[in-house]
Amino acid sequence: STRDVVARFIVPLTTDHTNHNHGYSYINWRHKKDDTLSQTAEVYVIHAWDAMFLDVFQSLLEYENREKERLLVLKERQDDETYFSTTELTATSSNSKVEESVSEKVYWIDAFLVNYHKSTLKHHSGWFSKALVNGISSMSRVVVVFANWTRPMVYERTWAMLEIYTTLLLRKKVEIALSDKNLIELQEEIKTDSPITMPYTYLNTLSKIDICDSSSFLEKHKNMIMKHISQWLGPH
Repeated sequence: STRDVVARFIVPLTTDHTNHNHGYSYINWRHKKDDTLSQTAEVYVIHAWDAMFLDVFQSLLEYENREKERLLVLKERQDDETYFSTTELTATSSNSKVEESVSEKVYWIDAFLVNYHKSTLKHHSGWFSKALVNGISSMSRVVVVFANWTRPMVYERTWAMLEIYTTLLLRKKVEIALSDKNLIELQEEIKTDSPITMPYTYLNTLSKIDICDSSSFLEKHKNMIMKHISQWLGPH
């Protein structure tokens, strides 16, 4: 899982060996070795830490590849309608710009960007709220990774639910990333006539979402988040 990767690889790798009580985030550790690696993130990725690490990245990669293909098709159709009489060179040049714009993206993924040598518990709810809102609002896109469309693990995790909730409060679009295999399974369910499969299966999952029933690896993290949400929403 992502949790295992962080605990077994990222934290030991980024420990400051001159002071074992301190360390860096993975990106800052890399930056110390090569300062040309830093780029501004464009896509905020929400995922469940208990999902398999490679499954998360496979779903994200395959989703982004489909998005790239979709945008290229849309651009080609637009070119056919708008520039029907233009030269092939013009169309090719236009499509190349589209391909360039969707092929290279910089992602904000907490496993690599958060310093896990420091505790988030020392921060007050005001700092926490501002940091989360500013972080998500600065992104051009927000992608939620589903490991399984029938029971997305992100709906059961407190941190992920808070990130989704914040995204919706900011009125930003939430994109859902599925692997090719999961997408095919979903499409097959949609094709069926049975009312007890899709959309019932997914809608039934949605009907049971309650952040109060969600879980966090550390209970004090959940308490911090629930306190934060209560302060954010106010009396109700």
